[in-house]
Amino acid sequence: MEHLFARLYYFWGKPVRYFWTQNGILCIMLDAIGYPEPYYTQETLAFLETALAKHPRRPAVIFAHCPLYNTVLDRGSESQLDYHTLEPFFAIQNSDEVRAIFGRITMPFFISADIRILAGKAPNLVYTEQLGGHDMTHINLMSPWYTGFHKGHI
Repeated sequence: MEHLFARLYYFWGKPVRYFWTQNGILCIMLDAIGYPEPYYTQETLAFLETALAKHPRRPAVIFAHCPLYNTVLDRGSESQLDYHTLEPFFAIQNSDEVRAIFGRITMPFFISADIRILAGKAPNLVYTEQLGGHDMTHINLMSPWYTGFHKGHI
Protein backbone atom coordinates (compact mmCIF):
# COMPACT_ATOMS: atom_id res chain seq x y z
CA MET A 1 0.00 0.00 0.00
CA GLU A 2 2.84 2.40 0.79
CA HIS A 3 4.14 1.89 -2.74
CA LEU A 4 0.76 2.93 -4.17
CA PHE A 5 0.65 5.99 -1.93
CA ALA A 6 4.16 6.95 -3.06
CA ARG A 7 3.13 6.64 -6.72
CA LEU A 8 0.09 8.82 -6.10
CA TYR A 9 2.24 11.44 -4.41
CA TYR A 10 4.81 11.33 -7.22
CA PHE A 11 2.16 11.69 -9.92
CA TRP A 12 -0.04 14.40 -8.33
CA GLY A 13 2.45 16.00 -5.95
CA LYS A 14 -0.10 15.59 -3.13
CA PRO A 15 -0.53 13.04 -0.33
CA VAL A 16 -3.49 10.64 -0.36
CA ARG A 17 -5.41 12.99 1.94
CA TYR A 18 -5.03 16.71 2.45
CA PHE A 19 -7.06 19.84 3.12
CA TRP A 20 -6.99 23.54 2.32
CA THR A 21 -9.22 26.56 2.76
CA GLN A 22 -10.49 28.71 -0.06
CA ASN A 23 -12.69 31.79 0.41
CA GLY A 24 -13.85 30.68 3.85
CA ILE A 25 -14.61 27.09 2.77
CA LEU A 26 -12.79 24.07 4.11
CA CYS A 27 -11.89 21.67 1.28
CA ILE A 28 -10.85 18.11 2.13
CA MET A 29 -9.51 15.52 -0.31
CA LEU A 30 -9.85 11.85 0.69
CA ASP A 31 -9.04 8.61 -1.06
CA ALA A 32 -10.19 5.12 -0.22
CA ILE A 33 -8.29 1.84 -0.22
CA GLY A 34 -9.38 -1.79 -0.33
CA TYR A 35 -10.87 -2.20 -3.77
CA PRO A 36 -13.04 -4.05 -4.75
CA GLU A 37 -14.70 -3.04 -1.46
CA PRO A 38 -13.35 0.46 -0.80
CA TYR A 39 -13.19 1.95 2.67
CA TYR A 40 -11.47 4.73 4.59
CA THR A 41 -8.71 3.70 6.97
CA GLN A 42 -8.86 4.71 10.61
CA GLU A 43 -6.02 7.14 9.83
CA THR A 44 -8.14 8.75 7.10
CA LEU A 45 -11.15 9.03 9.41
CA ALA A 46 -8.94 10.60 12.11
CA PHE A 47 -7.51 12.99 9.51
CA LEU A 48 -11.05 13.96 8.47
CA GLU A 49 -12.05 14.65 12.08
CA THR A 50 -8.89 16.66 12.70
CA ALA A 51 -9.35 18.80 9.58
CA LEU A 52 -12.96 19.50 10.54
CA ALA A 53 -12.00 20.31 14.14
CA LYS A 54 -9.39 22.83 12.99
CA HIS A 55 -12.07 24.77 11.10
CA PRO A 56 -15.30 24.12 13.02
CA ARG A 57 -17.38 27.03 11.72
CA ARG A 58 -16.56 26.78 8.04
CA PRO A 59 -18.66 25.01 5.44
CA ALA A 60 -16.86 21.81 4.45
CA VAL A 61 -16.63 20.33 0.98
CA ILE A 62 -15.24 16.81 0.92
CA PHE A 63 -13.89 15.48 -2.38
CA ALA A 64 -13.65 11.72 -2.88
CA HIS A 65 -13.57 9.11 -5.59
CA CYS A 66 -16.31 6.83 -4.22
CA PRO A 67 -19.75 7.93 -3.07
CA LEU A 68 -21.18 6.88 0.27
CA TYR A 69 -23.41 3.83 0.54
CA ASN A 70 -27.07 4.23 -0.50
CA THR A 71 -26.74 7.58 -2.23
CA VAL A 72 -26.77 6.91 -5.99
CA LEU A 73 -29.39 4.31 -6.93
CA ASP A 74 -30.27 2.24 -10.01
CA ARG A 75 -33.09 3.36 -12.31
CA GLY A 76 -34.47 -0.19 -12.28
CA SER A 77 -33.17 -2.81 -9.87
CA GLU A 78 -34.71 -5.70 -11.83
CA SER A 79 -33.12 -4.66 -15.11
CA GLN A 80 -29.82 -3.44 -13.66
CA LEU A 81 -29.57 -0.30 -15.76
CA ASP A 82 -26.91 1.41 -13.70
CA TYR A 83 -24.10 0.68 -11.32
CA HIS A 84 -25.16 2.01 -7.94
CA THR A 85 -24.02 2.48 -4.37
CA LEU A 86 -25.80 -0.58 -3.01
CA GLU A 87 -23.06 -2.63 -4.72
CA PRO A 88 -19.92 -3.01 -2.58
CA PHE A 89 -17.54 -2.00 -5.37
CA PHE A 90 -19.12 1.43 -5.88
CA ALA A 91 -19.53 2.73 -2.32
CA ILE A 92 -17.46 3.33 0.78
CA GLN A 93 -17.91 0.28 3.00
CA ASN A 94 -17.59 2.20 6.27
CA SER A 95 -20.05 4.90 5.19
CA ASP A 96 -21.77 4.81 8.59
CA GLU A 97 -18.52 5.92 10.27
CA VAL A 98 -18.15 8.74 7.75
CA ARG A 99 -21.76 9.81 8.27
CA ALA A 100 -21.22 9.84 12.05
CA ILE A 101 -18.36 12.31 11.57
CA PHE A 102 -20.38 14.47 9.19
CA GLY A 103 -23.31 14.42 11.61
CA ARG A 104 -21.23 16.52 14.00
CA ILE A 105 -20.64 19.41 11.56
CA THR A 106 -23.23 21.83 10.28
CA MET A 107 -22.55 22.33 6.57
CA PRO A 108 -21.02 19.27 4.88
CA PHE A 109 -21.04 18.65 1.15
CA PHE A 110 -19.68 15.34 -0.12
CA ILE A 111 -18.58 15.43 -3.75
CA SER A 112 -17.63 12.13 -5.36
CA ALA A 113 -16.67 11.25 -8.89
CA ASP A 114 -16.92 7.62 -9.93
CA ILE A 115 -17.07 7.37 -13.69
CA ARG A 116 -18.85 4.01 -13.74
CA ILE A 117 -22.20 5.37 -12.63
CA LEU A 118 -24.38 6.82 -15.34
CA ALA A 119 -24.39 10.60 -15.35
CA GLY A 120 -27.70 12.37 -15.49
CA LYS A 121 -29.80 9.21 -15.41
CA ALA A 122 -29.38 7.35 -12.12
CA PRO A 123 -31.52 8.54 -9.19
CA ASN A 124 -29.90 10.58 -6.40
CA LEU A 125 -26.90 11.98 -8.26
CA VAL A 126 -27.63 14.97 -6.03
CA TYR A 127 -28.93 13.69 -2.72
CA THR A 128 -29.57 15.36 0.64
CA GLU A 129 -30.02 13.51 3.90
CA GLN A 130 -30.43 14.54 7.53
CA LEU A 131 -27.40 13.93 9.77
CA GLY A 132 -27.17 15.25 13.30
CA GLY A 133 -30.14 17.56 12.82
CA HIS A 134 -28.84 19.24 9.67
CA ASP A 135 -28.62 18.56 5.96
CA MET A 136 -25.73 16.82 4.28
CA THR A 137 -25.69 17.06 0.51
CA HIS A 138 -24.03 14.47 -1.73
CA ILE A 139 -23.09 15.57 -5.23
CA ASN A 140 -22.05 12.62 -7.37
CA LEU A 141 -20.27 13.71 -10.52
CA MET A 142 -20.19 10.94 -13.07
CA SER A 143 -18.93 10.45 -16.59
CA PRO A 144 -21.41 11.69 -19.21
CA TRP A 145 -20.03 9.12 -21.66
CA TYR A 146 -20.81 6.02 -19.66
CA THR A 147 -24.05 4.33 -20.62
CA GLY A 148 -24.66 2.21 -17.55
CA PHE A 149 -24.52 -1.38 -16.40
CA HIS A 150 -22.99 -3.79 -18.97
CA LYS A 151 -23.14 -1.15 -21.71
CA GLY A 152 -19.63 0.23 -21.99
CA HIS A 153 -18.89 3.64 -23.43
CA ILE A 154 -20.86 5.49 -26.08
